[in-house]
Amino acid sequence: MEASIDLADAVEALRRDLAEAARRAENQGLQFEIDAINLTIQATVSRGADGKLGWGVLGVGASASTTSSHTISISLLPKGETADFRIASVGRD
Repeated sequence: MEASIDLADAVEALRRDLAEAARRAENQGLQFEIDAINLTIQATVSRGADGKLGWGVLGVGASASTTSSHTISISLLPKGETADFRIASVGRD
């Protein structure tokens, strides 16, 4: 049996963790700007009882046959009110 995580939940967790990293970096001398986030995942597609297709991200240690799993690469660009948050940027005088 495959252990997968809903794709929306995985992206939400990434968003939450990046926001937390930015919060922790607020008073640090060295910070990093988020420009683009390149995410590569192993995923499966399945049809729910309602007939809708859904994507599931394979969790750590999970496996699926090569015929049923797919490698997906996604580029995410920060957008919105907090899109310019920093986890890194070196300030120089």
